[in-house]
Amino acid sequence: MKYDYLIVGSGLFGSVFAHEMKNAGKRCLVIEKRNHIGGNCHTENRDGINVHTYGPHIFHTNDNRIWEWINRVTDFHNYKHSPKVNYKGGIYSFPINLMTLHQLWGVNTPEQAKKKLDEVSVKIEKPSNLEEWILSQVGEDIYETFIKGYTKKQWNRDPKDLPASIIKRLPIRTNYDDNYFFDKYQGIPVGGYTQIFEKLLDGIEVMLETDYFSDRERFDSMAEKIVFTGKIDEFFGYCFGELEYRSLRFENERVETEDYQGCSIVNYTEYEIPHTRITEHKHFENSKSDVTWITREYPMDYNRQEVPYYPVNDEKNNSIYTRYKDLASEQKNVIFGGRLAEYKYYDMHQIIGSALSKSKREINSKRIDVVVAKYKEDVSWTGNFKKSNVIVYDKSESPGEGHISLPNVGREAHTYLHHIIENYDNLAEYTCFLQGNPFDGHKGQLDKDYEFIENYKGPDDFLPLGYQLTCNLDGSPHHLHLNVGEIIMGRYFIDIPETLTFTVGAQFMASRDAITNRKKEFYENLLSEFQREDIDNVGGGGNRMPWIMERLWGYAFNKNYRTIYDRQG
Repeated sequence: MKYDYLIVGSGLFGSVFAHEMKNAGKRCLVIEKRNHIGGNCHTENRDGINVHTYGPHIFHTNDNRIWEWINRVTDFHNYKHSPKVNYKGGIYSFPINLMTLHQLWGVNTPEQAKKKLDEVSVKIEKPSNLEEWILSQVGEDIYETFIKGYTKKQWNRDPKDLPASIIKRLPIRTNYDDNYFFDKYQGIPVGGYTQIFEKLLDGIEVMLETDYFSDRERFDSMAEKIVFTGKIDEFFGYCFGELEYRSLRFENERVETEDYQGCSIVNYTEYEIPHTRITEHKHFENSKSDVTWITREYPMDYNRQEVPYYPVNDEKNNSIYTRYKDLASEQKNVIFGGRLAEYKYYDMHQIIGSALSKSKREINSKRIDVVVAKYKEDVSWTGNFKKSNVIVYDKSESPGEGHISLPNVGREAHTYLHHIIENYDNLAEYTCFLQGNPFDGHKGQLDKDYEFIENYKGPDDFLPLGYQLTCNLDGSPHHLHLNVGEIIMGRYFIDIPETLTFTVGAQFMASRDAITNRKKEFYENLLSEFQREDIDNVGGGGNRMPWIMERLWGYAFNKNYRTIYDRQG
């Protein structure tokens, strides 16, 4: 095969994923149905103004990691999103804030605003839809002025028939803060969005005006894996029925005036006015020009010939999507990502985060880490690993070069837990956990067979690397009064056998899937047990947890034994 990844769609998910995989040395081909890159984020320069082709996109996030990543790609204008509302010719501050409430009711202070909102809110004990929720928060006046008509236009449904989750994103404030977003980072990229995609896809082969479904079999044969960012129902031939979307129509106009409406966006909330908003693009970047470009935005019903913009996440459609999602989980060589493939309304920072996470998972998918718990042993034998990433945690007083120093507590169990916690979101496909001298009295898979470890690909999620013993929950016959059950039952495990089988010396391989089946909190709390003074000594050897964990590793990574930290629970 010519490529490692065929990426269907050059929108945000596809482009970020391709960029990360190219930097990891992978060969990528991006195919795009449209005649341009960038998906719905695409911008086009007209008269020195970057016009947002598919509606306004304002970047915002609270995630430091995402903000740092995107700033390596582009600079940002310091833009604050404060749209206005036009209702029957009146202009209102938006989102709803103290100025809005002053314009409606003449209130002047936060206390007056809160009192008025309490007076006008409709007492609904359990709001069950969008209309009931917003009425319970702000009452009839605000609902009629800002919400009802706009919502009916946007979704072509009565607000009574829509879930409350749609409107809960809307800020309602009793101070003068008219910033639409709560996020600490927001802005508009300098030079528009298209230049971001040009940078992300630099050096990557891109085929425009190419429909994946026009020759699916050929495209599938071109790469080891497919990254699909289109509609998930279309991918599976609509076998469970068609998911619903709302679409949009954009009407662009060049206006011979320096400033058309004085701000970037004005929402038109009357139902009788067919467009939902007018965007004046020059205000995003404070562009200087004697003319301006505006866009009227018209919601419309979706059909397969139109662009799908907003998933209709009601109970019916979510139920259909769940069936497609289950089917997608069975596709071992296909990665689904983005709004359409995951049938979810994502903001841009969320899509970037998802693409970074999934690309990192791919990069790590063929990696094997060897974790070595060292005290004073000679670990020169680790040089026999030629391909694996060897990580030596050193608890000696003089840690070796390149080793990670840890306090001398908790034996190998403390080391293993530390590694899992610190690398929980970046674990290799398989991690091999070994002692500083793994050969002393060792019988099993290792036996200096480094090649076996480096090429291990399963099928076992947990593979013991040594001879095994059994003991009871009280530790007998090997460690009387270990009382494993007393420590772990109820507080960690829901069920576990009365007779435990364990690997002597706690040496094993574990898959990322097996480790992350338990929440990170599971391992953090186990590590905290090493500080407990009420866990009795074992023969004067200190805290019991190292010996307890020696007996538990096979169960900690076994999905058949439930814990209170299981992801499915």
